[in-house]
Amino acid sequence: MINILLFFILFVPTQYQYVKLVILLLIAIDVHRKKVYINNRIFFWVIFFMGSNAFFLFKGCLINELIFYQNYKIYLVWPVLYLFCVIAPVSVFHKINFHSVFIVSFYFIFFSIVMIFLSFLGILPDRVSHIFFIKSNVETTLGFLNFFIPSITSLLFLIPYLITWLIISNEKFSKKIIPYILIFFALVISVFIGRRALLLVIVMAPMILFLLHRFIIKQVQINSNYYKICTIIIIAALFFYYNPYKAQSRITYYQQNETSLLGQVRSQQLKALIHGWQEKPVLGAGIGVNASYIASHHFLGAYELSYVARLFQTGIVGFFIFIYMLYWILEKLVLIAKKTTKKKSVFIVCYIVGYISILIANATNPYLMSFDGLWVIFLGLAIVNWHMVRGIV
Repeated sequence: MINILLFFILFVPTQYQYVKLVILLLIAIDVHRKKVYINNRIFFWVIFFMGSNAFFLFKGCLINELIFYQNYKIYLVWPVLYLFCVIAPVSVFHKINFHSVFIVSFYFIFFSIVMIFLSFLGILPDRVSHIFFIKSNVETTLGFLNFFIPSITSLLFLIPYLITWLIISNEKFSKKIIPYILIFFALVISVFIGRRALLLVIVMAPMILFLLHRFIIKQVQINSNYYKICTIIIIAALFFYYNPYKAQSRITYYQQNETSLLGQVRSQQLKALIHGWQEKPVLGAGIGVNASYIASHHFLGAYELSYVARLFQTGIVGFFIFIYMLYWILEKLVLIAKKTTKKKSVFIVCYIVGYISILIANATNPYLMSFDGLWVIFLGLAIVNWHMVRGIV
């Protein structure tokens, strides 16, 4: 059931929420019948995470009580659900490996994106693009291609994960042919989508892996596939420059035109958040509180620059607590990769690269601040917990 829940989270984030709720209820019933194990350090991590959130959320509620109703699920309810419906049940797994779920999810996302593109180009009937009832938006504006589906956020983890797996996995090349082909077309699609955060993590994934191997985790060997992947990225980059839908222009447009709306919005956000933080630098203004510049009138305290917003809303204290808690998971995953078997360490290293990639992307948009975004944190905790209860770390 955990694998099914993870598949829905990755493939249709922000959609099919009632289906996910039913799966969570079934998992909760199953957990009630079994003896599960939660390491004390993991339990206190979750409690401390919720406690610090509660403090800064209460601080924000003193300014506007609506802040609580908009944020309590993200900061208080979802962590409890993940603790008892993901971390706890995973502890009794015979082995820990979600590789198949990640690969299948990637295939489904890739297939759905291709169907939507072909429908947009008129090659397939329009109804084909709605085969999974996935929300999508594809249009051209001023010669630029605008494309969005919710599962793009999953690609921020899945593509770096798959790139890393292709580089360090010891599987026979014959078993990697289809993933190689798919990753190439995924890179091309990423160019069409034009999300700079996605393109950034794709380029950085091999670099992150190289640094991990060079300075931290030497148990996993980088083979000749590293250069194959780099070649694929270069070819995709050339396509990026010459493609017919001006993706290159769309991406660099904002960098070349300082008066662009997006550039102004981000710049105003940054200035307002930094100025607001300077007024209350230690404990911040409180979760959900708006700075002088309001980014969203529908969701209080929501900003694209999520880490800067965290600094403004929780101050230096809350910001470093949050960063350290994310780092703690990373530190334990690295330790597991060093101590576990070579086969398991391949999965852990792939997860680490995906984890770091989505944390980098989170700087430009609050990808983690939803039920379907928190999974990367709490699944990481579940992996750490599984190894802790077995005395591996």
